[in-house]
Amino acid sequence: MVEKVLQLKCNCNQYPWGRKGSESLAARLCAKTLGEDLQDVLDAHPQELIGKTVTEIKYTKLPYLSKVLSAAKALPLHLHPNKNVASELHRRDPSNFTNSNHKPEIALALTECEAFRDFKPPAAIDRLTKLPPLQVSPPQVKKPEFNDQTLKYIAKRMLEASDEVI
Repeated sequence: MVEKVLQLKCNCNQYPWGRKGSESLAARLCAKTLGEDLQDVLDAHPQELIGKTVTEIKYTKLPYLSKVLSAAKALPLHLHPNKNVASELHRRDPSNFTNSNHKPEIALALTECEAFRDFKPPAAIDRLTKLPPLQVSPPQVKKPEFNDQTLKYIAKRMLEASDEVI
């Protein structure tokens, strides 16, 4: 039988956008974790912790990625594929796409933070793009109304823009 509460062992990575040393809550928490590796615990007790239904299909990895982040500046925008796309990418290129599962995310703030999680409705964004600081050249094929493809084009242009332009 597995213990009800476990002290898990963590790893701490250093990223350019992260807080350093004692400023990093993630690093301070990581330094205090001398416990077991979560995957080792799951491997030792799969039916008890993951369940018979899941272990019968030979899936013993967590279906999500758990992280504690200490961000010092805005994090880069990133997207995760859905389950079908993740499975296909893993099948085609397992060395670069090591996980065949999707990675649903949830953010829990341990300290005060600001977060961006979504775009405004397209009509509201369309109005904003007419303001001088946000004006960008429209896509070659202009549709009658601002839609998700126009937003994708503008977001791509903004992400590729130089620091000077931003």
